[in-house]
Amino acid sequence: MRILHVSERIAPLGGCERMLLDTCRLSQVSGHQTCIVVADDTASENAPVPVFGLPRSRGPRGAHRVRPALESLLAELRPDVVHLHNVQGFLSPLLLGFLRKRRPTVRYVHDTSLVCPRYLSKLLARSGHPCSYPMGTRCLLHCYPIETEPGTHLGMLGFGLRRMELSATRR
Repeated sequence: MRILHVSERIAPLGGCERMLLDTCRLSQVSGHQTCIVVADDTASENAPVPVFGLPRSRGPRGAHRVRPALESLLAELRPDVVHLHNVQGFLSPLLLGFLRKRRPTVRYVHDTSLVCPRYLSKLLARSGHPCSYPMGTRCLLHCYPIETEPGTHLGMLGFGLRRMELSATRR
């Protein structure tokens, strides 16, 4: 089986990256062909499998710009399955739908960033209590503006893209 893993990065090594690289090693031992697609502005040395770079694509314009390169990769690598990992901020939600229509696609959710734009703190901005709301209107009511990294706020476009990504992942 040919498996194409897609993740924003493979270094620096964290939980997702360690699991991804271990999965690739074990898949190869089992006789599967594996490769990884990462953002082309990240490091990819010392990978146990071939690594291909792809430009980042956040929104619709980025998806339109990157789609031909992704299409070429799919044609060249001919994967039997696409295995998505941490792709937030790397692949536009529109490209997730494109992948799903071209190849069987699965996604491993490594952390809460897919379902919570405040995943770094997991606390409601106004009260400081743990959040129990699904991503949606209540995020806006209780947490907006949403700080995604120190000093970085998620705008309405980013919030909309997160909602699109969650919807694409459900499909």
